[in-house]
Amino acid sequence: MASLFEIGKTGVQAYRQALSVTGQNIANINTEGYNKRSADITEIAGVSGGATNVSDSSGLGVRVANIRRSFDSYLSDKTRTSQSDYEMLNDFVSKLSDLENMLLPSGSDLGVFIGRFFDSLQDVASSPDSISARTVSLEAGRALSSSFNNYDKQLKDFKSSSIRQVEVKLTEANLYLNQLVKVNGLISGSGSKDASNDILDARDQLLKDLSKLSASLI
Repeated sequence: MASLFEIGKTGVQAYRQALSVTGQNIANINTEGYNKRSADITEIAGVSGGATNVSDSSGLGVRVANIRRSFDSYLSDKTRTSQSDYEMLNDFVSKLSDLENMLLPSGSDLGVFIGRFFDSLQDVASSPDSISARTVSLEAGRALSSSFNNYDKQLKDFKSSSIRQVEVKLTEANLYLNQLVKVNGLISGSGSKDASNDILDARDQLLKDLSKLSASLI
């Protein structure tokens, strides 16, 4: 039979460890990728009776059976999916906005130059003997041609810039994948049930970061 002192000792040790877990949660409240831990405290069962002794059903105190993460795989998957969808749409809207601002700047879009050119042609048609009307028409034609060339250059630059951004993100995604392979190797080596909470947090954070990049590569 365990003494009251021994039972009290196990209680102090167990709850001191649980308090340390709480302190760890508070200390890492702003740590990216950290999942809150919880200490599972269970009873230390009494000894079974044998041929020459009587069983002790009063128990031997308590112990911390496991320190687990407060983690929901379903919610985590939904969060990554939603975040990936958001990043994809946000990147699309951002690129579309840049393209719109480039092609349709206020007061100087391609439609304005086309309108000015055809207006000048109408003036020439109305006054075919007017030198000034012809001069204005020629200048409008040159401005329209320059505008087309300028838009062509901007579109090529926009395409090149977009390709470079994708290449940079591909390189970053490959780095995350390499890290993920190493982390999964550590998890499989120790067994999924015995894997360290820190390693599991690192894996989930890598998956989260990867989901952001994968949306931009679609």
